[in-house]
Amino acid sequence: KIFQTNIKNIAAESYFYNIEKNGSKYSLEPVLNRLETSCSHLIQKILREGNIGWLTADNKVTFALFISLQNFRTPHARKLVLQMDLMIQEKIKSMGGDPGKVENYKPFDDSSLKEFTLRQLAKSHKFLPHFTNKLSVLLKGRKGYPFYISDNPIALQNYNPHDPRKPHGKLGVAVPEIEIYLPLSSHYALSLCCPSFEKNIRAGYAAYKALSFSAPRVVNEVMKDPFSIEKIMAGFDEGAAVDCHDDNILNINYLKVRNAERYVYCQENEFDLIHSMLDENDDYKVGPRFV
Repeated sequence: KIFQTNIKNIAAESYFYNIEKNGSKYSLEPVLNRLETSCSHLIQKILREGNIGWLTADNKVTFALFISLQNFRTPHARKLVLQMDLMIQEKIKSMGGDPGKVENYKPFDDSSLKEFTLRQLAKSHKFLPHFTNKLSVLLKGRKGYPFYISDNPIALQNYNPHDPRKPHGKLGVAVPEIEIYLPLSSHYALSLCCPSFEKNIRAGYAAYKALSFSAPRVVNEVMKDPFSIEKIMAGFDEGAAVDCHDDNILNINYLKVRNAERYVYCQENEFDLIHSMLDENDDYKVGPRFV
């Protein structure tokens, strides 16, 4: 179903970060609001300037914390924890046991599930080093080929160039070769590159520069767009936005749809990919689950 809505209503769920325990009420909302306000100013400037080279070290830490939080603050994250708990219960039952009578284990109810996920959210700062050690690259889409945004903001992809037969490996923010994508709008997305990926690109650039001096004709014959790597390096070193090829946008949007729990957002009425994915597989109606 496609519909327009007020931006204030998007991805809003009342009391999602509130809990009541032993008669006292607690909420992470004030802390999250302060961080969101700080990041909102940064994102607005990025969108105005189309550049991230001006980000200070403190700005990058703030952004990294914001991104880390997105991994834990979604309905999808909560549903995965619940699914894992249900799998534990089924395993106990298959062994002839009673989940309610296992020592040091208590199945989640709505309250304990919320408390557990909020505690995990409060610990998300521990993942900061795995975001700050990555190279940030600003990607730019184009009109008619926008980026999707979803209710599960972060998308992870692991591409192993050493084994093309297995392009998608383990997903985790500390896994080698991991790629992390955070769309900022329908026209810009932030990509966080694993240090190993950056190393490979810089090695390729060094080889390209050497070949450009020794055999420029070969470079022009082999590379369709020899200046594209110059643009990528400007994105690496100066923070300039890198034009994202249509195939790459399609890949990022596929990840967004695949990981969305319920909603996908776009400033343009361009949702054909979603229809084709849902026609292909009903599992895409919700986010991924453990199998």
